[in-house]
Amino acid sequence: MANIGRKVAVKEQNMQQFISDSPWSGRDLIGALQLDIGFREEFGEGSVFLIDESANEKAGGHSAGAGRQYNGRLGKVEMSQVGVFLSLANKGYHTWYDGELFIPKDWFTEAYAAKRRRVGIPENRTFKTKLELALDMVKRANAKGVPIKVVDCDTLYGRSGWLRDELAQLELEYYADVPQNTKVYVAAPLVTWPLTKRGEQTSKPEVLGLTYEVKKLKSHSQTEWLALTLRPTERGMQIANFARWRVWTVRADGSVREEWLLIRRNKNRVIYSLSNAKRDTSLFTMVKRKSQRYFI
Repeated sequence: MANIGRKVAVKEQNMQQFISDSPWSGRDLIGALQLDIGFREEFGEGSVFLIDESANEKAGGHSAGAGRQYNGRLGKVEMSQVGVFLSLANKGYHTWYDGELFIPKDWFTEAYAAKRRRVGIPENRTFKTKLELALDMVKRANAKGVPIKVVDCDTLYGRSGWLRDELAQLELEYYADVPQNTKVYVAAPLVTWPLTKRGEQTSKPEVLGLTYEVKKLKSHSQTEWLALTLRPTERGMQIANFARWRVWTVRADGSVREEWLLIRRNKNRVIYSLSNAKRDTSLFTMVKRKSQRYFI
């Protein structure tokens, strides 16, 4: 804000007050930026959506959406504001694209009514999870005709089968990180619905098949590793080892989801990602798309 003030010959204090107190539309500004991004060739075909969140530590709970919640920058639960963000990356170019303030559920109770009015939260705003906010942003971008076919996200978002299904319905190819204890089947499982003693169908299906926690596949005898070069760094080219398995996961309703499990092994870290990439997608293509998440 200080630099903007110098550029347009406006006192810094006036600029601060304008940004903080004037009823300018943040959404209109975001729309203008998105329009500009849409005209740039570097964000044409081949771009990847990156979903992630960022948090600001707050001294108290007076700011909109502030509360005791996980702050990834601090690595712990702390009084913070948290935003869910969408960015774009393509061949080394990357830019912020959209964002939403996450407002904890408590803020929508009657006890917070006066505080909601004081900080200006719109009356028609309702509670949405971080995953729902992320999906809303992806849908908005999709509706604008942004030529994006791929989405990357970390474990908070990736372990949700619901979000992966939603992205697949939008015909988007996802690379969704999952925890190391995520269970997958290495062959299509058999799903049955046993009957109770009363002859009624049980509420949960019985799944028969060979299952593994994804971390066990890292050292499986049939896992084939390939070293691939990713990008230049200050210390030279970055190289990592990759492997993949064709796996199956089961939804709560008993239906089966077929996916790729992509495993990335660095010197001190292993990352597991599920993807709905087509069967004939090359490992190199999957690695290239997945590795864009670095730019978030």
